[in-house]
Amino acid sequence: MVPIGLISSIYDSTEVIIQRLIDGIQRMITVRNNNSQGEKEGATTGKEPTIEISLAMKRHWESEIKILRDAPRDPHKLTEILKAKQEEYKKATDSEDIERLVPEIEMLKFVLCTVLISERKEE
Repeated sequence: MVPIGLISSIYDSTEVIIQRLIDGIQRMITVRNNNSQGEKEGATTGKEPTIEISLAMKRHWESEIKILRDAPRDPHKLTEILKAKQEEYKKATDSEDIERLVPEIEMLKFVLCTVLISERKEE
């Protein structure tokens, strides 16, 4: 079951929706880090999931948070950036570039969608 705090309403502002997503991602990092440290120290309570977070996953989530925070809130700028990132992705051959671009494109699409919904409801 999804906690009520993570569910967004179409009536929420762009910033509220983005902040909820950031909070959810941060919660995943925190819970998993606490559990993996607790397992090593033998202090796990058994109530939380016991999934150890990999360094790669932590970096991925931190990258998503940075993109969400830094993305412009103007739909025209977002569209331009998104097109540039998609072109860069099409030309990418290095796996590190591809791994970096996929979450960037996903988060930029999310922000663009959220901004467009907010603009439409204001009209």
